[in-house]
Amino acid sequence: MAQNLDIAPDMQAEYAFQAVARGCIDRFRRYLPELRQSWDSEALHQARVGLRQLIAAFALFLPMIEDAPFRMLRVRVKSAARILGEARNLDIVLEAAHQPDLPALRSTVSVLRSRTYAGVMQRLESAGNRHLAEDLLDWVENGPWRKLHKELRHEKLASFARRRLDRVWRKFRKRSRHLADLAPRPRHKVRIAAKKLRYGLEFMAPLARGDKARRRRDAMIETLKRLQDALGALNDLRTERMLARGFVRQGNGVAYDTGKLIGAEEVRTAPLLRQAAKNARKLRKRKPFWRC
Repeated sequence: MAQNLDIAPDMQAEYAFQAVARGCIDRFRRYLPELRQSWDSEALHQARVGLRQLIAAFALFLPMIEDAPFRMLRVRVKSAARILGEARNLDIVLEAAHQPDLPALRSTVSVLRSRTYAGVMQRLESAGNRHLAEDLLDWVENGPWRKLHKELRHEKLASFARRRLDRVWRKFRKRSRHLADLAPRPRHKVRIAAKKLRYGLEFMAPLARGDKARRRRDAMIETLKRLQDALGALNDLRTERMLARGFVRQGNGVAYDTGKLIGAEEVRTAPLLRQAAKNARKLRKRKPFWRC
């Protein structure tokens, strides 16, 4: 999605934000019908990605877009993302439980998933969420921000993006130091920082002009992908362990399966952590393409 955005370095920053926001909202809205119809896990994942990308876009363009409606809309977007995240967490556990020797756990999680998806659909159809995409698009096109922050809105995207990407880059570099020694909570903050950085780089990918800048851009994004894969897998393991422990009370068969799952997953933690730390070090050494 981000690579195909119709943006250019010399366009005004406000038009770039509109292009980015429309793309994120379209991704969220495009997968909702399939999600409502079939409770498809991939549709849920893609809809949630659209919202997470939009949250990253909000952070990247924040000084230019902040107004009263925005503050309320951001709360609604984060709430919808959390609702989808509840079902996504169960999909993670269910996928891990799809092993031949974990039938009791798989059956229990499947039942809980059905209940959770039903609740997610009900909450997405509530008054606060039913017209979220339409309200977002209306604000993007006609919100008060279009008459505020004129100097920032009319600034060339290239200069605006450099300052904002520098900020995201500094935050990532600071958080990712000593990654291998971090506890799960601060490690999760590194994952969030990496995600915001990657989305920001992909949004602003067209700013890379010339072979040197494009090589730097591609190298940064590729290293970020490897880092996110490792951090995402670590986060999935943590989610599996946290949710699986709640299944121990469901019966002996489920408790036995849960113990096997947790034991198997803990073996994977150390290699994933080494992989994440290696790519974080490599990424911090990369030169930012937007400063070529």
